[in-house]
Amino acid sequence: MTLNKYFTLLIITLSVVTAVFAGDLHQKAAEPLHREVLVDALEAYWGQGPQEGDIVDPDMQIIKKVELEDHYRWHLSYMVEDDDKSFAYLLLPKPMPTKDKPLPLVLCPHPTHGDGKKFVSGFKPQADEITTEGLKQYQYGLDLVRLGFIAFAPDMAGYGERVVKDKPNTRYNPEHRDAFKKKWLKKWPKATWPHGKQVWDIQRALDMLVELEFVDSDNIGIIGYSLGGWTVMNTMPLDTRIKAGVANAGGTFNFLPRVWTDQKELLQFINANNVKNMHNMFNIGIMATAPRPMLYIKASNDHREYAKKWENQIEGFRVINDYYKQKGSEGDFDILLHNDGHSFKQDAQMLSYAWLHKHLFGKDELLSIAKIKRVLEDK
Repeated sequence: MTLNKYFTLLIITLSVVTAVFAGDLHQKAAEPLHREVLVDALEAYWGQGPQEGDIVDPDMQIIKKVELEDHYRWHLSYMVEDDDKSFAYLLLPKPMPTKDKPLPLVLCPHPTHGDGKKFVSGFKPQADEITTEGLKQYQYGLDLVRLGFIAFAPDMAGYGERVVKDKPNTRYNPEHRDAFKKKWLKKWPKATWPHGKQVWDIQRALDMLVELEFVDSDNIGIIGYSLGGWTVMNTMPLDTRIKAGVANAGGTFNFLPRVWTDQKELLQFINANNVKNMHNMFNIGIMATAPRPMLYIKASNDHREYAKKWENQIEGFRVINDYYKQKGSEGDFDILLHNDGHSFKQDAQMLSYAWLHKHLFGKDELLSIAKIKRVLEDK
């Protein structure tokens, strides 16, 4: 079964959902504000961290190149601030992409795990309670390179190699995260941790990656689970170089009807600091992301969620679809609602990878469901 048939079924399903969400019985979105106003609001929320004048030469170094059976893995270092070196894996498919045949790139921020980039790139944690079956859910960088994408898996601040204490990493890495937080906020006391830092670091990595001749800089995506899902939802609104994104099990989107249906209420919200938190600011973030495609994946029984907030999101999806319609991209805010808890299981992975392939390779490029299943089952 090819993606032509798969997407026919998918589009039919999403079209039915779209028809329900945007029907006449539901609220309509107000006329969208200029994106610049929304971006200014988001940047103000992130506080006074590093600015354009603080951008440094990434000085990318290839620490090691490893050739594996079906892809190459480059271990990289690069500067994100004058005193902050980041590390990442760049996963490259075989045959190697070239200047004449560049490939789409997908950013793969990791979930909460001390191993950071390793967790999504095919490594087994050194000491962890996660089972082999559980680990398969999180290796989306490895999956994507095996499906023909270039995958970039960075360490977030306080994870992987980006630690400031001489102690082993752990599952949740609280000591390392707290130590990095203390160091960074001493330098930027009016900034927002950790997500403001993560957005900055992803953008600085992008500055470097778009200069690589084998990267198709017109087709860049992002995918993340849990902490990585938060990173997707916070980064996409601020960087239009990212064409499409998948956010799975990130922070709760607290839908605020008034900011979508009344432009005056939206402006009041933007100017009222006392009502802002990240769950509320996702409203502004999604507005700033439109019309670029986003796939939002959530579980109704995620243990980190509450029933009232979940019902609140359902109503929100209807209005968001109308907002996307006004921006000229009706149907490009896609959703997968499931009952598998805080997870990234095979059905969600298959949809995510096929969805990214559609938006980054184009509808004419075929990807078989059998190939996706084979990649997932071979791990």
